[in-house]
Amino acid sequence: MKRLLLRYTAMSVLLIVAVLCSFGIPRRELRSTAQVAGIALDEKDGKLYAAFELYSPVLDEPIGTKRQTVSSVGDSLQECIDRAQRVGGESLFTDDASVLIIGDGNEELMMQRVVDHYRQLKNDRMDLPLFFTADQSASKIFAGEGVVLSGELSESAKALNQVQTLRDFLNGTGQRVWITGEGNYEIIS
Repeated sequence: MKRLLLRYTAMSVLLIVAVLCSFGIPRRELRSTAQVAGIALDEKDGKLYAAFELYSPVLDEPIGTKRQTVSSVGDSLQECIDRAQRVGGESLFTDDASVLIIGDGNEELMMQRVVDHYRQLKNDRMDLPLFFTADQSASKIFAGEGVVLSGELSESAKALNQVQTLRDFLNGTGQRVWITGEGNYEIIS
């Protein structure tokens, strides 16, 4: 009888410890992941310059109240993501990005790089809203401190019926939606 009681006690303790340990893993993973709200791409001398607008999913802080950006340079979007992760120390979760902004320059080359990136991942994010900047770099939209702009930009474009996606451009029906601003945005088309 004592042996049976000891066995049940040991199994109960192990089960409780396993359950308690399982709750800590997602939180630790959540703390080491930066959510990407928006991506801004510029091209210069064949290199891709990427700026990622980030927000941290903290439980006591509402989403959209605090913004930070991290930038990197690479030959492809994936290389830019990898380098930004090394600089920021957090892994970037880009699946929930609200907008993609392409800067003034060789837009066709950058579009091809973005499409290739999403095709390689077999990702269906071809519905990502796409914007272009006129006479300025795309990363200037995310310059400075303040609230997360990507969600606001996406919602404003929807309200104005000016949402164009990667899929629209692949199908040949896309029209460029131009924006401007520094640390903020204004839809100008």
